[in-house]
Amino acid sequence: MKNHQGITYLEVMILALLCVILIILAIMGIQRGMIYSKVSGVKKDIRNIANALEAYKSDHNEYPLAGEYSLGSWPFVVPSILTSPVAYIPSIPNDIFSPTQWGEPLKYTRYASDAREFQFYGQWYIASNGPDLQWDYASKSYEPSNGIISQGDIFLRQNFYARYKNKW
Repeated sequence: MKNHQGITYLEVMILALLCVILIILAIMGIQRGMIYSKVSGVKKDIRNIANALEAYKSDHNEYPLAGEYSLGSWPFVVPSILTSPVAYIPSIPNDIFSPTQWGEPLKYTRYASDAREFQFYGQWYIASNGPDLQWDYASKSYEPSNGIISQGDIFLRQNFYARYKNKW
């Protein structure tokens, strides 16, 4: 009998299966990292807008009224007055998690001190759709421990920002 040196068909198939499994795990890790980086980017954008709102308030003694946007799922957006004539923020960022291909602005609402929502939100809140790309009217906060594409919006309320500015 001849002693064959080499690998068998079964060994090649097992090796190919292991390679496919490793590639799938790598792709899943890359997707998770991309979503985490987008969430971090949206939080940074929201913090920058919050800082601009506070700077605007220190100059004008009130927060700006919301801008209007008719194409999106929420009609009130961060006002362009934050960019000119005084640039409190260089430009108004779009929501990375917009369901439309052209993007929507981040959502913004300002409440009067006698409004019912004032007790919960403070004078304003800024929100993004979150990784599920659906606007939940800031009723649920996005929590990555529920899955990286779990339901919920990424939002910041003025009363929370005032207390935990450096922790959010």
